[in-house]
Formats: sequence, C-alpha cells, structure tokens
Amino acid sequence: IFIDTSAWYARLFPSDPNHELACRWSEQNKEPFITTDYVIDETQTLLKAGGQVRCAFALGNALFNGGLSQIHYLSQDEVIEA
Repeated sequence: IFIDTSAWYARLFPSDPNHELACRWSEQNKEPFITTDYVIDETQTLLKAGGQVRCAFALGNALFNGGLSQIHYLSQDEVIEA
C-alpha cells in the first residue's frame, strides 16, 4: 500500500482533519506500506517548514530504520518517465 505525504502528515498530526481516519486506517491494514525517497523528502520538508523539526527527524529515523514502511528509491529513469 503506497503512502504519500498527505497520509504521513495526517497520521502524525491530531489537528489534521483526517488524523483519526488515517490512524484507524493504518492500524487496520496489515499489508506492508511502501513509500518513496521523494515522499520522505517532501514530508520532512513540510514538517520542518511548519516548525516540527524534531518530528521530521523522528519520522526520518523511523522510516530509514525500516520501522514504518518499505522505501522505494526512485531511479533516474523513473524520475524522467514521471
């Protein structure tokens, strides 16, 4: 199941209108999550821009340590094709 920036953000912030839904949905799904290095970069940038530097680092550590999702690293061909 692909997780994008908006889903990570909604899951992390109780003030997000989709927070409860995102939390329930992620807890109910047993399929492995997948995200991309670009989504991680985008999510961390959004968090840092919003003053959530600690959260950005914590999310990055959890993702890069394999705790939350598999990471697909985009190849140059995939970026060009997109």
